[in-house]
Amino acid sequence: MKITGLFSVLVLATVSHLSAATQAYLGYLELFGDTSNGFQEVKFFDTTGASALGGNCNTASVGGPDYICDGINIVNWTINVQYLDATSTPQTGSNDSTTCSGTGCDTIQPYLAQGGDGTILFSIPYTSGTCPACFTHITVTGTIPSSFNAYDPVAASTLLFQAVTPFTADWTVGSTPGDGPFDSFDVLVDSNPNPGGGGNGGGVPEPASIALMLGGLLTVGARRYFVR
Repeated sequence: MKITGLFSVLVLATVSHLSAATQAYLGYLELFGDTSNGFQEVKFFDTTGASALGGNCNTASVGGPDYICDGINIVNWTINVQYLDATSTPQTGSNDSTTCSGTGCDTIQPYLAQGGDGTILFSIPYTSGTCPACFTHITVTGTIPSSFNAYDPVAASTLLFQAVTPFTADWTVGSTPGDGPFDSFDVLVDSNPNPGGGGNGGGVPEPASIALMLGGLLTVGARRYFVR
């Protein structure tokens, strides 16, 4: 029983520093119809990092997603869009980190590192304060680190969050096609329920690791038994 108890303590110690939250807040997508430059743009605002969260990341609410304390970059991103053109004809388009135009557009950085503005992922001609020339559906994917520090409001502390990566954000804009030239959409990343341990010091131990720990404990127990 002592061996079993010690084994349980070891397993609990391995996983206790992980966030139990199911999602973390990465930032938001924003639609902005700018008649001055003639485009409606899809921008990604990466709000990770304490400075982007008012100097700290402990403002997350219980029941909501964790806030990401580390400033993280998003790479290998893609965007696929559906929109209505000026004649209300449905159109599609795409862009990614290898085809985008603009200095540094291949990496989405925390927005404060970009002068307080988001990264433009896609734009369409826009000359009116209203639709029909508006986006109707947007899907964004991107790669982020598999683990990072995030504030868990339930635990009231900063813990390691292990994320599903790449992530996908899928947004149907408004309740009807072409509903509004200005809108925003929160981008949440899911936690990885089976990270398999890995080299970052977190995760639930794999079966082989558990077997090794248990074998070591049994060996120690046997030595103590025979020494007696």
